[in-house]
Amino acid sequence: MAGDQNKHQLYTESVTQSADILRLVIPQISKHKLIANPINYAVWYEYYLASNLQLKQAIDKNIENGTAITNELLESFFETHITDQATTVLARVQDNVLKLINNLSETTETTDSSASNYQQSLKHYGDLLESSKANQELPNILTKLVTDTQSMQSSMQTMRNHMNESQQEIQDLRNKLNQVTAEALSDALTGLANRKGLSKEFKKVLAQAQETPFSISLLMVDIDHFKKVNDTHGHLIGDKVIKFVADTLTMQLKGQDTASRFGGEEYVILLPNTPLRGAQAIAEAIRNKIEKATIRRANTQESIGQVTVSIGVANHQQNESLDSLIDRADAALYLSKQNGRNRVTVDQGQS
Repeated sequence: MAGDQNKHQLYTESVTQSADILRLVIPQISKHKLIANPINYAVWYEYYLASNLQLKQAIDKNIENGTAITNELLESFFETHITDQATTVLARVQDNVLKLINNLSETTETTDSSASNYQQSLKHYGDLLESSKANQELPNILTKLVTDTQSMQSSMQTMRNHMNESQQEIQDLRNKLNQVTAEALSDALTGLANRKGLSKEFKKVLAQAQETPFSISLLMVDIDHFKKVNDTHGHLIGDKVIKFVADTLTMQLKGQDTASRFGGEEYVILLPNTPLRGAQAIAEAIRNKIEKATIRRANTQESIGQVTVSIGVANHQQNESLDSLIDRADAALYLSKQNGRNRVTVDQGQS
């Protein structure tokens, strides 16, 4: 693996080379029906970069054998051939793609603007010559200039059409990259932020609070007796319950609030600019909304029984990490469970 590490120390491809690789990567993700996440993107990028020979040979062998290229397979390739430099590789790949898109976009816009201005200048010059009748030679000059101008206009239109196509391609690539980034930060089942997405939002909120101080609260939410739901009704209904709770959380939040799926049936809600008492009120509203809801089977409309949640509430302390804040909210959640479930408990040190 030491030899492989040196290969990833720096991406030195030109913008053109990066563009070529990018155009090859996206179709592979689509062709094999893969999730457009950074891991899959990084594996295909390395494959077409062709500097990681062991990775390329492993993928080629599976393709030759007719083995399905799955998300799990690419993740195993990532762990085997890239994982030593995982953070560095992903960061550099995404940075490389962003630079590529921005550079191509700026070049396209600048070239298109220059072409348009040049066309207008030639047309204006032709108009001036056409209006002059003093010199008998001017008609010949005019004819030549008009002909040349028309030719230039045609060339400029062709160039503009090409630029428009390139601009659209760049926009498509930007949209796909945004999609990749969004999927890397969100939970596939619920659409809520995942742990990585929550961490990113917490850092952003913390930076804002340091500039303009405000209170930050956090809720830890857990579905009561969820194992019983799965055992009684099956995992499809269990997934429906998880999605229902996630949708309820989303509807109860607003502004910069962030709901995230933290585990199987656990959620964490980040509440910027929210004091402890306000967070407790939001938690009670969520608990009450879920308690009163009725979830039914889609085919028979049969009720699966009451679903409830237990919630722990904590308020951020100065210089506290996200892990510490979550631990205190989780301790409060544990007390909610211990005291009968379907209730809200505030962190003991803050109540």
